Amino acid sequence: MREYLDYNKIDPLLAVGADPGNPHRLVGYFDVVVDCQVDRNSRAEEMTQLGIEYRRLPFVDGGKLPTPQEMSETVSWLIEQRRLGKRCLIHCTAGLSRSPLIAAALLVKEQGLPLDQALDMVRKYRVRVQLNPAMVEDLKSNLARVRIAK
Repeated sequence: MREYLDYNKIDPLLAVGADPGNPHRLVGYFDVVVDCQVDRNSRAEEMTQLGIEYRRLPFVDGGKLPTPQEMSETVSWLIEQRRLGKRCLIHCTAGLSRSPLIAAALLVKEQGLPLDQALDMVRKYRVRVQLNPAMVEDLKSNLARVRIAK
């Protein structure tokens, strides 16, 4: 297990990274966590006890993205957390494909960026990103159906 937190800030309230391991390591750094891992039991109880708001959005690397409804709920929730000034971490196992895609979807819906520009913004700060081309195409085709709660 890594001895450090492996993440990169995309902006002051958004970071993308790898599984942090022990949730205690997040205290003082993040207020909100979205976990995109499939092979992980929910950490909701442990995170809540630490004062960290936690949501799972599990999907397989190289597989299909979550449904537009699942994406809408999570992205809307993240936008609201950011409006409240909360520091958000989106992570998957290595922080190279799944979590960068969700961060890009957030930037598209929150800031009105084109998807390519949002992906470039994520890559600028998380240079090791290795996006799965099929998942990018899946996101492109489904992004219009991701609705943001007002």
